[in-house]
Amino acid sequence: MGNRVQIANRSDGGVLHWLIKLYGFTACVAVIALAVTATSIYSYFAKQAPPPPDLGRYSEIVPGVSRIYASDGTLLGEFAEEWRELVPYDEIPEQLVHAFLAIEDHRFFEHHGIDATGIARAAWRNVTAGDFAQGGSTNTQQVAKQFLGSEKSLTRKAKEAVMARRLEAKYSKEAILSVYLNQIYLGYGAYGVRAAAHRYFGKKLAQLNLGEMATIAGLAQAPSRYSPVRNRKRAETRRNVVLDKMVSHGFITDADAEPWRDSSLELRPSSERFGTVMPYYAEHLRRYIAEKYGKERLLTGGLTVEAAADPVAEAAAYDTVIFGARKQDKRQGWRG
Repeated sequence: MGNRVQIANRSDGGVLHWLIKLYGFTACVAVIALAVTATSIYSYFAKQAPPPPDLGRYSEIVPGVSRIYASDGTLLGEFAEEWRELVPYDEIPEQLVHAFLAIEDHRFFEHHGIDATGIARAAWRNVTAGDFAQGGSTNTQQVAKQFLGSEKSLTRKAKEAVMARRLEAKYSKEAILSVYLNQIYLGYGAYGVRAAAHRYFGKKLAQLNLGEMATIAGLAQAPSRYSPVRNRKRAETRRNVVLDKMVSHGFITDADAEPWRDSSLELRPSSERFGTVMPYYAEHLRRYIAEKYGKERLLTGGLTVEAAADPVAEAAAYDTVIFGARKQDKRQGWRG
């Protein structure tokens, strides 16, 4: 009778070993299946999504503000549906850019249009809150959304993601951010940061202080809710949240933010269509332009109207008439 040979299975580590192998294999299959599914879905919506817009023509396609000027350049009136004042990216204060990045998309210069980390974080917060408490859209997706409409559907969100990727592939980060900061609605009729600075504070961008910049950036999420015109205390609380975010992301130091946390907002809201100079004349021109060229063109065409009126001569004529009327009144005025 020959000797019995027993061959050992070196990979036999028991039940636990085989379970680890089984689950490991299952996980690999699941990851591959997920990747294939994601690729298929992206390819499907990539065929349906429109091509990326030409950001170079942005200033030509957005509604503008029509303005009437006197012969000496005095602004007599402004008319628009959307109060927007376009500004080149290099003229936007760096701290204002940082304020928006801190509160809206601090990884903007790191992701490629879609921030998986931000989406996962937003999804987790929504699950824990039991509601849709936070979105995961990047600034690039917000720009894409402007060209796709505001329909709330998974199809539109998918197309938004596709267009965001295409925008990132075609344009620089600065070009995308420039459109975002000029397009975003910030309440009180203001579209873009320059219009917001003018409408809320009566200032140019370069004149804004850090607290005012943080206030404007805080409007991006909910312009009506955080409007300083409607609720100043709530706006100041939101401003402080933006300042804290700027500190936490390293854009400013705590010492930079501290003076503005307890400061009161000084607003100079502008809502008048007409200036203080010759308002009746400006209204006459408004009616004439609307009748001759159409109201729609007046409100969206960004027209520049140069009137023949001379405010200095008009003021002198007005004073002369008033002076003469008072002299006449003193000589033979009716006393009743």
